[in-house]
Amino acid sequence: MKKIPANFIASLLFLFLGSQISNAQWTDLNPVFTWTTTNAFAVSGSSLFAGTNGLGVYRSTNDGANWTELNSGLTNTTVLSLVMNGNNFFAGTQNGVYLSTDNGIGWTHVSSGLPSYTSVHSMVFNGTSLFAGTYYNGIYRSTTNGTSWSAVDSGLPNGCAVYSFAVIGNNIFAGIFGSGVYRSTDNGASWSATALTNIYTNVLAAVGSNLFAGYGGGIYKSTDNGVTWTQPVVELNVYSFAVVGTNIFAGTEYGVLLSTDNGTNWSGQSNGLTYSSICSFAAMGTYLYAGSLNGHVYRLSLASLLIPEPPVLTYPADTATDIALNPKLTWIAPVGATSYTLQIATDAGFSTIIVNQTGIAAPYYNVTGLALNTAYYWRVKATNTAGTSSWGSTWGFTTTQNNVNATILNANTVNASIQVNTPLVNAADVILTHQLSAPTITSTNISTDHLNALTVSANVTATSISTANLWVSNNLNGNNIGASNITGADIEATNLNASTITAAQISGGDGEFSGTLTPAKLGVGMTSSPAGDAKLEVSGMSLFNGGNANLGNLTNLSFLQNSAKMLIGWNRTAGEGEADFISNRSSTTGTTGGFAFYDIDNSGSLRQIMRIVGNGDVHVDGTIGCRELVVTLGTWPDYVFKPGYQLMPLVEVEKYIKQENHLPGIPDQEKATKQGVSVGEMQAKLLQKIEELTLYMIQMKKENQDLKERLSRVEKKANAEEK
Repeated sequence: MKKIPANFIASLLFLFLGSQISNAQWTDLNPVFTWTTTNAFAVSGSSLFAGTNGLGVYRSTNDGANWTELNSGLTNTTVLSLVMNGNNFFAGTQNGVYLSTDNGIGWTHVSSGLPSYTSVHSMVFNGTSLFAGTYYNGIYRSTTNGTSWSAVDSGLPNGCAVYSFAVIGNNIFAGIFGSGVYRSTDNGASWSATALTNIYTNVLAAVGSNLFAGYGGGIYKSTDNGVTWTQPVVELNVYSFAVVGTNIFAGTEYGVLLSTDNGTNWSGQSNGLTYSSICSFAAMGTYLYAGSLNGHVYRLSLASLLIPEPPVLTYPADTATDIALNPKLTWIAPVGATSYTLQIATDAGFSTIIVNQTGIAAPYYNVTGLALNTAYYWRVKATNTAGTSSWGSTWGFTTTQNNVNATILNANTVNASIQVNTPLVNAADVILTHQLSAPTITSTNISTDHLNALTVSANVTATSISTANLWVSNNLNGNNIGASNITGADIEATNLNASTITAAQISGGDGEFSGTLTPAKLGVGMTSSPAGDAKLEVSGMSLFNGGNANLGNLTNLSFLQNSAKMLIGWNRTAGEGEADFISNRSSTTGTTGGFAFYDIDNSGSLRQIMRIVGNGDVHVDGTIGCRELVVTLGTWPDYVFKPGYQLMPLVEVEKYIKQENHLPGIPDQEKATKQGVSVGEMQAKLLQKIEELTLYMIQMKKENQDLKERLSRVEKKANAEEK
């Protein structure tokens, strides 16, 4: 009886258990690059990037729900690897390396020193050195952000294909297809083979001091920098790894595996995967993303799957002093955490605990009732449905040493300089009941923690009013508020009321009036109140941020003539005019905001005839006439003729057409009729199909020629036998 291979049994077992072990469910995001392999991911803040096989780079800013193509300057769109380093974003392609410094919007080819048309399958940073693993050209290193490269292949097999890297301390590991794993301890100057040799290494991953190697027969693990390796626990073809804290995910030919115990045991996590060959991963926020060989992208929530990491404390800083008696303790929320437990003690060993608060929903807690001039220690742990983390680091702080009593200024305080250098603690610290007139009013810090109400019932005048922070939680009232300068790093008031507010300068770093600003007259940049009937007079440039500027019911428009710089809806008769429109779009994609143009008839019927949105798109309800139309594209499908381009087998094309009723990569009828098509993009897609058709014809020509030659040989042989 023929023996059944162990990896076949393991594959069947995994297929069965993959949907049984976990309740976690993958969501198929099915982006626009379906049927094209998702080779790599990268994460920058809340942006997720995908590198595809032939369609370039795409970005999503809404957790994978929508994707935007980012191929400007990317002349080779077969993207095999992606890596981030600060503001520098690198893409390894079939033709070297490209660099973007604007989050993928524009790309520059940075491959000086690399062999021409070399495929860069993997990249990694070690300090300021960037390493590129190539397809059968070894390893190259750049210390100039990719502008120049040099070969670093001493000790490597000749012409090796480097599919992956991993870094542990000062050790750089290279996974070589067919030759196992190599290590460098001198930043790539020399390499030596580890004990794992003669395997087709697909991917490497480092989890703390543990090194994992995935290949066609499973997963090897080393805990001593490659000196020794354990035998594979699973026997599946492993394409990719993702490390989330101390947890490691493995993408295989039959779905996803998860180990929460450093690779000793693995469980299937494949619920919802319709295409199970997973070749790339990315963890961002509370989600794990997986890219399949056919282009589908899947998303898995980590919230209930993994025990969260211990929180990282942020405020107050460790050993901080002069902390208020009611501080707001804050920490960084780890992935998947749903609640927190906080402990505060008067000793570092937490034998005397004064606060033991559980079930905290947000990554902060407002503490009350602390004592003056006292040292405290605090720590936090995180919880979700999978379990509770260990305690994070213990930090300490000391509360403030003194408590300044309320300062009450009554009656008529005239011609006095008032300076408050110590933060006020009690509520209603400053109450001005009558008139205050002083050359200067300054303070180091007046904030909501220290000042509950500042009430002025009559007049406030001064040469200058300035504070490091001026926050008023209730009302600032007065008949007249006047000063040459009113300044503050932060100016905030719930209500600011006065008959007249006049100042040469009103400024604040992040200032805002969160309530009501209701003066009868407001002069900005003026030395006196506004003249005439004007309610607002501004000397200098005006910026309207987040509000509306409305000019209505104007009867005298003669001021628009001659010297005007902005003329809208007016028949200009003389002079020069210019209108500049600047829109601050509200989304990163730029599909909202902008400017709209309307037509209204005598009956009051309103119709939008043109709209320019934030990303420059123009929508017109009518016909556009022009002498010539030039469309600028970020890419052109000449990559079809480059070596290594994978044509879809004709039998698969036929199957796709029968199922979808349109060519692969071409919009279907419903999408085209509802959403329209891009002229430039469609021209490029049609050219791609023409070039692919040309390749199919060349293949058929070769096959026909081969058949003719074989037929000729058969006929000659038959004729010879007849004779």
